[in-house]
Amino acid sequence: MSLLQQHFEERREYIFNRLKQPEYMERSIEKVRQAQKEIKNTVRTIKDVLLLDKTTDPCLPEVAQFSLQHIINSKSFENVKNLVPSSMKKLSEEERAKVLDETLSVANQIMNLERTVFIMMFNAKEKILMDAYKKKPRSQTELHYDVADKEGFDKEFFEKRIDSLRNDIRVISFKKLCENEPAPEDLEIFKQRYETIILPKVQEIISLIEPSLINVDVFLNPVIEYGVGEITLDEMIQKLHKNLSLFHELSKVEYCPTVELTVKEYVFLEAMNRSEKGEELQLLK
Repeated sequence: MSLLQQHFEERREYIFNRLKQPEYMERSIEKVRQAQKEIKNTVRTIKDVLLLDKTTDPCLPEVAQFSLQHIINSKSFENVKNLVPSSMKKLSEEERAKVLDETLSVANQIMNLERTVFIMMFNAKEKILMDAYKKKPRSQTELHYDVADKEGFDKEFFEKRIDSLRNDIRVISFKKLCENEPAPEDLEIFKQRYETIILPKVQEIISLIEPSLINVDVFLNPVIEYGVGEITLDEMIQKLHKNLSLFHELSKVEYCPTVELTVKEYVFLEAMNRSEKGEELQLLK
């Protein structure tokens, strides 16, 4: 499974798990209805690609056709296909959760197969595939996000947490620690002291904003810069606010309702940028 497929699965899992909560009844019905439509369209897309491959010097392995048939013939696929979404209102909380899990499972199987077939065809017959999509655009999935999350996470809440660092005893103690830190004798000693003494203190401070940020360099660095005297306390606060604003913009663009989910999106995008297969993102568009 590619990094992209794994990321989409995680996003879909978050969305569907949240829909299990009682207050999300109506939205769970809408999402299942959406999933049924996307599954149907994606199956059609896979069949079109398989047919296209057969008529143009076949390159796809027979297992692709077998995999599609295996999914289509499964009991879970039939259950999702024949489900009347509105009937979920009559189900118990546990039964509704099972329906959501089954729907998610089928969606993941179909989406992953489509992605695999697409990549294989693109690598072998790029022009033929792209010409086909010009005539009939490739179906796109939206199951990994909810448009209701378009405002992102609660920025104001975390801004207050950043401001509270001004008078926090842990920030004051960290500054004193850095001032009393002896000059490193060599690089190895410096690295060891940084990993065992400095970094844990910085992460403790950042966790006061949000625990999921403790491994994000753009939040760690301003605190470190303040500790070693490169910037003032005001400048540290300003940098943290600026980076929070950037993360908030990302959370709105990618429909992330929490900082934790935004961090995962950020880490994913960073990994894709570093990857030699970064073009996968472009293929998705």
